[in-house]
Order: sequence, then C-alpha cells, then structure tokens
Amino acid sequence: MNAYLLNLWDKARNSYWFVPGAIALCALTLAIVLPLVDRAIGPDEDRLPDWIRTTTETARATLSAMGGAMITVTGTVFSITIVTLSLTSQQFGPRLLRRFMHDLTTQVTLGVFLSTGFYCLLLLRVVESREDGLVAPHLSVLAGVVFTVLSMMMLIVYIHHVAVLIQAPNVVASVAADLDDAIDRMFPERLGEADDKQPRREPAQPPDSQGLVLRSSKEGYMQALAADSLMEWARRDDLVVRLRSRPGSFVARDAPVAEVWRRQPTDDTREDLQRRFNELFIVGERRTPRQDVECAVDELVEVAVRALSPGVNDPFTAVNCVDRLGASLARFAQRRIPPAERHDDDGVLRVIARPIALDNMLEAAFNQIRQYGRDSVAVTIRVLEALATIADRVATPADRDAVRAHAEMVVRGAETLPEEFDKHGIRDRYEQVLATLGNASQR
Repeated sequence: MNAYLLNLWDKARNSYWFVPGAIALCALTLAIVLPLVDRAIGPDEDRLPDWIRTTTETARATLSAMGGAMITVTGTVFSITIVTLSLTSQQFGPRLLRRFMHDLTTQVTLGVFLSTGFYCLLLLRVVESREDGLVAPHLSVLAGVVFTVLSMMMLIVYIHHVAVLIQAPNVVASVAADLDDAIDRMFPERLGEADDKQPRREPAQPPDSQGLVLRSSKEGYMQALAADSLMEWARRDDLVVRLRSRPGSFVARDAPVAEVWRRQPTDDTREDLQRRFNELFIVGERRTPRQDVECAVDELVEVAVRALSPGVNDPFTAVNCVDRLGASLARFAQRRIPPAERHDDDGVLRVIARPIALDNMLEAAFNQIRQYGRDSVAVTIRVLEALATIADRVATPADRDAVRAHAEMVVRGAETLPEEFDKHGIRDRYEQVLATLGNASQR
C-alpha cells in the first residue's frame, strides 16, 4: 500500500495541478471566510483605520483591476513555463521534463497568480449597494491588495528562478541530487554497519525444477514494487518467489515477471497467483527514481550524450555530468547492497530478488559516455578520474574488477587517438586507477 501511495504522491507532485489547486482551494476558503468577518465587524467599521476602510465603488474598481491583471499575468507565467519546458526538452532531453515539472517554485508561482485572480473575482460578488448604505468588505479588499503585491514580488522571484534553473550546471546538479536521494533512500546502510543483529537459519534453496511462471497483465516500465506486501504474501501462503524484473525494467504484456514455488500444496491456481502478484507492482509509461536508482543515472547520461553530439558540441557539460556521476557512484560503492535472498522473520527464504550492483551502475553511467565521447580527450580523461574516485571507495573484489574492466575499456577506446601526448595523459590516469585499486585491496 505504501508503494501505491508514494507513487500517487509522486504523480501529484510532478503535475501542474496539485499545488496550484491546493492554493486555489485556500483562496476559495478566504473568499468565503473574510467577507463573513467583515459582516461581523460591520457595525464597528468606524473603528478601523482610514487606510483599511474603502468604499463600494473603490472596492469594485480595485478588485476588477487586480483580478484582470492577475489573469493576464497568469497567462504570461504559463507562457514562460511552456517556453522553459520546450527549451529544456530540446537542450537536455525530454526525460528531464520530470525534474522541471517537479520544481516547487514554478508550481507555487502558478498557484499564487491563479488564486489571487480567483480570489478577486469571487470577492466581487459580496461588494454591493443597498438603500440603507454601502456595503464594502474592507478587510477582504485589503487582503486582495496584499495578495496582489505578493504576487508581483513572486513574479520577480520566478523570473530569477527560471534564469538560474535552466543553466546547465544547475540542471546537472539537480539531477545529481535526485540520484543521491535515491541512493540514500534505497541503500541507507553503509559498509561496516551491522547488517542484521538477528541470527538467521541456513536458507533453504528453491527446487532445481522450474516453478510456476507468473506473467504480467500490464505493459510498461515497472515503477514500484510493494516489497513488504510481497514478503507478507509469500510468508502467508508459504511460497518462494523469484523475481525476474526489478523497478526500472520494461515489462511486456504476458512476459514472465516471476517464478513461484509452493512449499505446501494449496488450492490456488496459477491464475490466482498471477493475479495477486500483478497487484503488487505498478507499471507506468516512464521510469521514476522512487525505486529505480538507474533512472537518475540515465538522465545524467542523456545530458552528457546530448552535449557530446556534433550539433551541440559542449564537452564542458559532459565533463560536469561525469563529475557528478563519479561522486554519486563513489557514494553508492560505500553502501551495503541487500542480498538477493530475502528471508522472513523466522529465517525462511521467501523472495529471491534482482538487486542492482556497482557493475550495473557503472555500465549505466559510463558505457554510452565512453562510446560517444571516445574522440573527446577531456571527457575520456575525466571518466578515468571519476573511476579513480570510485576505486578509492570500493570494498569487494567484484567491485574492484568492475572498475578495472571499465577503465580498460576506456583506454582501449582511446587507442585510435592521433596525438601521442593525449594518449600519454590517458595512460597516466589509467595507472592512477590501478594504483588506487591496489591501495583499496590492501585496506
């Protein structure tokens, strides 16, 4: 259930209707409550300061002007936002639109302008003339003026924010921050920390024979898997479940996504098991970093590859991406990766997952950059320097072998460079990677 709620929350936060809608709801509430307050203090309105009191004609003119102005500026803000999204899609790639739509400042700005105009229009209904006198909602009009002034200030903040947001280093830094958040969220334990204080029994392995193959009834990218619910289901029905996909994988309709072994005979058919398992994961049209740490890696790689394209030819942005990838993967190398075998509280094997390893992260981070940037000496050298940074943090022989293999691929790809001086610099960085790996193996 938590996976479904988090996925729903992510969809709402990455939309342009949730935050503006919430602010508009607050404006509607104020448009109802403040006139009631004005009516309550009506007999004592002479006690209000002169700078608060107004007349019906002035209130109508003020609210009409502010409402019309806010609606006009709201259209301008929407236009700026659409242009920003268009430029982002062209320069950095359409996948980064998710990051821009998640931007809270943009959502709040849209909500503030829309809600201020909405508030002024709603307030016009309570400004009326009566035979026994004029009825002017003094405090309500004052609130509208304050909201309008704040909206104008918000416009300045928004323009400055957009100018800063679309700068390439800031775009790369924001995506890298998403990657770091995903690493901290999915792999909170560091190497050297106690993995489990509870002793576990020797896990029973699933039979060698093939289990019941469960197929997907959906098609798209697996966005989230309810791991706790999966474990509870396997424990309750005494099952062993082997996952064939993990969040981030593309799942075709009727494709095998898991295998199930029954420890005890049950009345459940394959269709029953398949239906229950399909209820445990969410499939969508695109990948999200909630449970897919490679999603943010791919976004950084996309920025780097676009920067290396002949049409853009921006190696500085590519180097910036490599620096961020190296720092994030060095952080990932220090985290404890959960084992594939997952046990219940009694130590019984229940789930065999497909955990992501450093080798998978290195492939996702550097393969395409290495392939598209082999003619760029600056990018090639920076990839080797990033690998050296990661090599200083690795702790297992498998991780050291993975870093060494990627460094060797970078060097082999640089053999076609015409300039010997460039090759010498690349070989020096390669030797640095090997030396760092040797020091790491002795710790």
